Amino acid sequence: MDLPIKLVSTDFDGTLFCEHESPSVPTHLQELLGDFQERGGKWVINTGRDLPSLLADLRDHAIQPNPDFLVVVERLIYVREGDGFKPHTSWNAECTHKHQELALAIQKELPPLVQWINQNTGASVFSDEYSPLAVIASSVAEMDVIQARMADLAQSLPNTSWMRNDVYARLCHADYSKGTALLEIERLLEIDASEVFAIGDHLNDLEMFQPRVAEHAAVPANAVDAVKEQILELEGTISEYSFGHAVAFELTRLLKSE
Repeated sequence: MDLPIKLVSTDFDGTLFCEHESPSVPTHLQELLGDFQERGGKWVINTGRDLPSLLADLRDHAIQPNPDFLVVVERLIYVREGDGFKPHTSWNAECTHKHQELALAIQKELPPLVQWINQNTGASVFSDEYSPLAVIASSVAEMDVIQARMADLAQSLPNTSWMRNDVYARLCHADYSKGTALLEIERLLEIDASEVFAIGDHLNDLEMFQPRVAEHAAVPANAVDAVKEQILELEGTISEYSFGHAVAFELTRLLKSE
């Protein structure tokens, strides 16, 4: 395989997929990804969504081709098998175990945080199988307020990070992110960061853009300002295009370098 890029990692919402456009993933991008796979390249959708939600939109919007890998809730890996996906069992089991340990380790710290959010915002606060503390804010501005308090606090807790996308955020184990999941896929494929292209639009995508993970990184024109600032510091690219059109343009540009 003589492709200069062997693995493409795309965020889903706001990058690959735009529900306000028709089709939600540009036809020329779907064709480009199909050709990329036929030539031996691999494609991973790397998202904060859970698996059922992602699979439902892939089905309902008839998105083709099927990706080779899925990373869901920013960490759990699924590998394509036929027309379906099987879990990367060892990785997912260890990831789940570490998050269970984290929940126990920080449980005494959480009630004051929940109380502060409830008293100072209108956000919804809950725990689920993916996080001991998850938040859905009523607006981006409200999440900005919560972010200012929670991001610093997460750094003071052992093995804890604050993962945010738009009005959604959660506490999670610092060892697991879109970036570390992508590194694990690179290990499975026996490739390195020089052969990887990553693109995303929000804060939970930043770990994908680290040079040790992907030496080729870009954000669409619709990315949030904080992510645009970070991508420039990392010497990545801000596309002149938005959503899937950005993915198509930047991937085409990289493939032409072969």
